[in-house]
Amino acid sequence: MKGNRKFNEVKFGTLNLMAGNIPVIITPNLTWFHIDNIRFKKADGTSIRFSIGSSPVNGSAGQAARNLYTFLKDNSLKKTILGVMTLKPLAKPSNEITYLMSGTGKEPALLGLDFMDHTGVNSSKYKNNPDLVSNAIHCWGRKGIVALCWQWRDPSYATDAFYTISTSFDISVVDNTDAGNYKVLIRDMDFVAGYLKELQDSGVAVLWRTLHEAAGGWFR
Repeated sequence: MKGNRKFNEVKFGTLNLMAGNIPVIITPNLTWFHIDNIRFKKADGTSIRFSIGSSPVNGSAGQAARNLYTFLKDNSLKKTILGVMTLKPLAKPSNEITYLMSGTGKEPALLGLDFMDHTGVNSSKYKNNPDLVSNAIHCWGRKGIVALCWQWRDPSYATDAFYTISTSFDISVVDNTDAGNYKVLIRDMDFVAGYLKELQDSGVAVLWRTLHEAAGGWFR
């Protein structure tokens, strides 16, 4: 059920299940959904969920990006990469990687970082992970994989929000280069692109998720 209080059918793709009785458990997820029913349908065994090309779509991709792409392609559907998200500098003992290391003796292979506090009306006051670029470089230097997302705060600075329900920012102006909202979108993108250029210059390839969860509707 979405904000209009009408039920919609959502398909979650294909699941590989073992034969036998399998319990289905629904766990709370910030109470963002209401479920009326769940249906399972036997999939066509010949269907393919997706096809992975032999090389990146962008022919200008650097060698680091090509190497990472090849690694992910070679291990697709064969292995699971364990990772963790953090908004804290790695120098802080309370960051998630240090916590996991202390409890398991192992370091996650993937480090997820977020530019959520690098733009926005209060960006100069944010204290979360000011060392994001150096943290990414450190992870890469330890043969880790870096994933970057960007929970984009209201570019108009009218609010400090990134959820659709909390801002009226109009993103439909992307085709109008004279619109004020278009200009602030470009301003923020140029700013974050500067950080990505730093990583590129340092030879770091990243899994870039700038519009993560875009199909959900909760991010404007």
